[in-house]
Amino acid sequence: MILNFDKIASDIGHKKFYPVYILTGEEAYYIDAVSHLIENNVLAEHEKIFNQTIVYGKDINPAYIKEACLRFPMMAEYNVLIVREAQDCKKLMDEMLPYFERPNKSTILVLCIKYQKLDKRTKVYKSIEKNPDCCVLEASKIKENLLVEWIENYLKNNNFQITRRASILLADYLGNNLSTLSNELEKLILIKKDVRQIDLQDIETHIGISKEYNVYELQKALATKNIQKVTRIYNYLKNNSKAAAMNLITGTLFSYFFKAFVFENPKKNVNTLHSEMGMEYWQVNELQPAIQNYHGKIDKVLEIIREYELKSKGINSREIPDSELLKEMIFKILAV
Repeated sequence: MILNFDKIASDIGHKKFYPVYILTGEEAYYIDAVSHLIENNVLAEHEKIFNQTIVYGKDINPAYIKEACLRFPMMAEYNVLIVREAQDCKKLMDEMLPYFERPNKSTILVLCIKYQKLDKRTKVYKSIEKNPDCCVLEASKIKENLLVEWIENYLKNNNFQITRRASILLADYLGNNLSTLSNELEKLILIKKDVRQIDLQDIETHIGISKEYNVYELQKALATKNIQKVTRIYNYLKNNSKAAAMNLITGTLFSYFFKAFVFENPKKNVNTLHSEMGMEYWQVNELQPAIQNYHGKIDKVLEIIREYELKSKGINSREIPDSELLKEMIFKILAV
């Protein structure tokens, strides 16, 4: 059966387990999270020696998995088999189909199939989709407009608060890789455990994102066509290559100017539009400088950003340092 992460985590917390877990999708964070929950919550430490096996797909084959699944636990309720990077095990799903249909109820099999989805047209998918013995997680990438809420909820669940500006800066800087985000948030939680409040200064001090020289500030400087500020930020980014990768900069700027383009040419009521895009009113207001300063030309800005995103990947371009590509891009934008 198809279940979401919250339901699966809740079931594990209540000691309700399924014989088969098939964890798939582009978002590795949720796949790893379910795998670790099972690893840490099914067996007691003394039971794991004989009853918990963790292997990698490239090192085994379907025959090994089937054989391991048919073992019975030794002085424990379950035999746990976790296959990480299961996508590297060739023909795994097809050859495991008979087992999925009649699994060993004393075994908990966890298949971590990262960065790909199951083909819903296959016999395997149709078999496991409604099978009460098979728990299937389809982990999709989180939408960018939900990142800030995800960050704040993650910290709230750990009894922490974060200022909205700080959460937006984190989302803009780190993007929608939840594994990276959670690692940085765990670092902040450990450091700020006695205060339980995170602000912009914490982001700069402990994660290394300057609250003055970052992609978010570059975005604002370009929107207002503040050439002096753009130059200062560029010089900082040029000399601090770890401060922001070119793909992060192009992605953030494209997202901002695309929203400005949508609000400059609204096809719906603005109130409905801002709600559908997951934006607060103050975020909509921050689009106004771009709409005013690039009126009727935002589409050209988007073309420039897309052009340099491709160049940064080596497409239609000779090898040019990111710092030079960034300089060309931002001054082309200012010239629009």
